[in-house]
Amino acid sequence: MDTHVRGSDARVTAKSAERNAEPIWAVLERVLPPAHTGAPLLLEIASGCGLHASLFGARRPDIVYQPTEYSAELLPSIAAWSKEISSVRNPVVLDVAARPWSASNGLADIVPGALDIVLNVNMVHISPFTVCEGLFAGAGETLKAGGAMVMYGPFVVDGVETAASNLKFDATLRERDASWGLRSVETELKPLADAAGLVLEEAIAMPANNFTLVWRKA
Repeated sequence: MDTHVRGSDARVTAKSAERNAEPIWAVLERVLPPAHTGAPLLLEIASGCGLHASLFGARRPDIVYQPTEYSAELLPSIAAWSKEISSVRNPVVLDVAARPWSASNGLADIVPGALDIVLNVNMVHISPFTVCEGLFAGAGETLKAGGAMVMYGPFVVDGVETAASNLKFDATLRERDASWGLRSVETELKPLADAAGLVLEEAIAMPANNFTLVWRKA
């Protein structure tokens, strides 16, 4: 993560999170249930530094926003970013490959059919494929009918030429760790989605050759 310290508290930030916040929000805003429908429950997987949780939680104070991270060392930053945002819960550690997610401390209510939204930003290309499998399986278990998983990052999208910069990035990732790399929506993600009862509703081109994928629970 391209992090740097911000301020005198525990907050760190990432340049990529600062750049992509508005494009992601533009999609998330219209995917979230309307404000009058109650208190939507959103689970963010891999919250990173916590910037998105604070921004998105502040813009929809009616939601219940649960940030999570695999790395415990990022929890203080996530908590510091959202300490004054009432809609954002305390962050907790979550290994998405370990299910059920409700077994993690602090996630007792993340049970089958509980979630309106699963949000995941810039994770699956820098994780082993088992993490990707856990993400889709867990989302399929915990999303309610009509709920959505919103994923942002660099992907290989069928029918869209992969940018040369992304091909270079993919090669660099695989050199660092052979289990990493850009995931193909058609050949890698859709089979996982099919097994989880998720349907690809949109693949939205984003800045910097990224995409936002919206998967809907049938």
